[in-house]
Amino acid sequence: MKSFTFFLVGMLCIAEWNFAQFNGQKKSIPKYPCSMDYMAISPDGKILASTGRHVPWPSAGIQAWDLSTLSLVWNSHFSKFSPRPMAVNALAFSPNGKIVAIGDWAGGVTLINAITGQQKKTISFQGVQDLTFSRSGDFIAVSTQTGITHILSTADGSIKVTLEGTTLGWSLAVSPDGKLLAIADSGAAHIFDTHSGKKIHSYLTSPPRSTKSDSLKGVVYRVALNEEGRVLATATSDYVQVWDVQTEKELFRTKAGNSTPGSLAFSADGTQLGWANYNHEIRLWPFSKSKNVRIVKVWSLLGRVVFRPDFKLAYVSAHETSMSVVELPTGRELSAITCTDFVSDEPIN
Repeated sequence: MKSFTFFLVGMLCIAEWNFAQFNGQKKSIPKYPCSMDYMAISPDGKILASTGRHVPWPSAGIQAWDLSTLSLVWNSHFSKFSPRPMAVNALAFSPNGKIVAIGDWAGGVTLINAITGQQKKTISFQGVQDLTFSRSGDFIAVSTQTGITHILSTADGSIKVTLEGTTLGWSLAVSPDGKLLAIADSGAAHIFDTHSGKKIHSYLTSPPRSTKSDSLKGVVYRVALNEEGRVLATATSDYVQVWDVQTEKELFRTKAGNSTPGSLAFSADGTQLGWANYNHEIRLWPFSKSKNVRIVKVWSLLGRVVFRPDFKLAYVSAHETSMSVVELPTGRELSAITCTDFVSDEPIN
């Protein structure tokens, strides 16, 4: 493997370009249609759920994979529980790993039994942008294209609280105690009280470089809260910024990479931020210790990444039909799952 390390003047970034990344196991799945547009990892790190829009109806569905063997656990066609094509926009595991929630742009939220792949219930409304579970698992926060965010009861799907006062709701993050919800919006991120529905704080992100060339410059695409819920991270295509939740003061900032961020996450110990973009980059930033951002180039990366909490591995959505496991300290691709044949087939379960 050839690897070159150099400094980008003015950006304070250390870039690692890996030209021969693949060095591991690859599994092709020739019989069952699958897609890797959206991914979620179970809390115990053993199961990967994947779905997306790439597979044509009626073969489209959701899959569960055993990460230790890269084998298919179950595959459920959407046609089993939806009369029309689903436009997936979000995917998340419940904290206990027993439920997978699918956010559908056209039809609402569908809850799937994560063990069997069977549908549990569908909660109907339009325009799901993102969804996330509370740490306790008692509610699901769901943002919509109308700017309204709903707090739904996981038990019965009823709307507990409605949050208003945003325009986009691109991304959501819940504090560990479930009392606060961060919402990514146009030009700002907002913190809401999940019980009262009131907006508590707003964090105005850096203005766009040019509002003439791109109307979405300055949009906050991703938000993340650290394990204590005291530090907020926001990501636009220009900057990643770190904020004190209570004082609303900006603590740190760095350049994001001039591309829409597809993912943003804190490491488990809260000392690093990781994000991915559509320039085929994973960026790692020890924000409290250094201004240097390490860049791992992953040529197959389409922007969506799921980070393992220790930041040793990243699960990368690659070309819609495959997933790569990337070792972050080295940038090597360790293994991959590739969907090679899209045929209408009966699900395993």
